[in-house]
Amino acid sequence: YNRIRGAHMHSHYYWITQVLKEELSFNGVVISDWLGVFWQPGSTEDKIAASVNAGIDMVMAVDQYETFIYTLAYLVEQKRVSMERIDDAVRRILTMKEKLGLFDLHARNVPTTSVVGSENDKILAREAVQKSAVLLKNENYALPLTEETKSIILLGSAADDIGSQCGGWTTVWQGKKGNHIPGVSILNGLKAHLSNKQQLTYFKSPAEIPAEHRSDLAIVVIAEDPYAEGFGDRFDLQLAGEQKDLILAAREKSQKVVLLILSGRPLILDEQVLSHVDSIVAAWLPGTEGGTGLANLLLGRVPFSGRLSYTWPKSLEHYRGLPISADNTLFPLGFGLTF
Repeated sequence: YNRIRGAHMHSHYYWITQVLKEELSFNGVVISDWLGVFWQPGSTEDKIAASVNAGIDMVMAVDQYETFIYTLAYLVEQKRVSMERIDDAVRRILTMKEKLGLFDLHARNVPTTSVVGSENDKILAREAVQKSAVLLKNENYALPLTEETKSIILLGSAADDIGSQCGGWTTVWQGKKGNHIPGVSILNGLKAHLSNKQQLTYFKSPAEIPAEHRSDLAIVVIAEDPYAEGFGDRFDLQLAGEQKDLILAAREKSQKVVLLILSGRPLILDEQVLSHVDSIVAAWLPGTEGGTGLANLLLGRVPFSGRLSYTWPKSLEHYRGLPISADNTLFPLGFGLTF
């Protein structure tokens, strides 16, 4: 549903045909987004003609597929869409199906778990986690975790929740919390990589922490609830009260506090939060290998190299249309610390 300078991508001949297909020699199939062709202005005929002529080869028409088929046939008859364009689209689709072995009833070319989810896939996923996580703050030598950090509290239910690491568009559209997806949670990633000299104690909530318990360092994991598309829209991106409670409890029980944020966007970190944590890591949605990838970063086995791809706002006003300035920016575009 994107636009570039006001022009709908679904009918953007320059980007789809001139750049992608011609300049970049893309020989595959261009598929529209869900009903994206029909979201454009104009009549149904105008929408379909513009999109097909722009270079879209296959249209995700969902419940409007009959309308699409009838209208496209009519547009060809009226010479608003050429047979050459139809032939090009059909050739690309048939070529793709042939390469996938879909015309051979005896072929078994569909990738299996020996390919998808293989060890090579996991290695690549861990690399993606390690290169995308951004170290936003690091004071008092809170990170990396050395063997001098002998006692560690891991706090928050999201620390053992692969569903929260993955977000939406997973086994279900909106995603869901819990360890229903095979993978490595942050808890299990740390357990596997901390040395025998380091003691890790996990608490889901502050109420579980014994009154006398103290630690050298606390890692607090907070996460957005999984979402996809507009179902994740919120008017308030500040941390919830229970998330702040985790941070305050960690500060009370530990000498140093590391805040690990799992989110699909920057969340608002107010002065109360900032003043109670020594380190902040924006881990985004690190997926099924998030536990291992993040453990390698926190332990200093892999250096932080991620940089912000957009400005991290200081307040909600930034999201509400104020111009970007130093006054309402917490971390600027391109920001990211290393050890």
